Amino acid sequence: MRIMVIEAFGKAGRLIMDQSINDGYQVIAMSKHRHFGIKEAKNVLTKDMLELNKNDIKNLDAIVDATEA
Repeated sequence: MRIMVIEAFGKAGRLIMDQSINDGYQVIAMSKHRHFGIKEAKNVLTKDMLELNKNDIKNLDAIVDATEA
């Protein structure tokens, strides 16, 4: 299963991303800023969530919005 976690490097987003990876999901971490030294996420999309388009989400099974969680 492929999921995108929006704001994946915030407090809740990291927990969701880490648990999803541990559960065997393929995670696309999305953040509007680059984060260096983060090794958990192999796929990182650096983009503002308001700029997402259908090509960014076309092969996903789920999107988790962890913004301000």
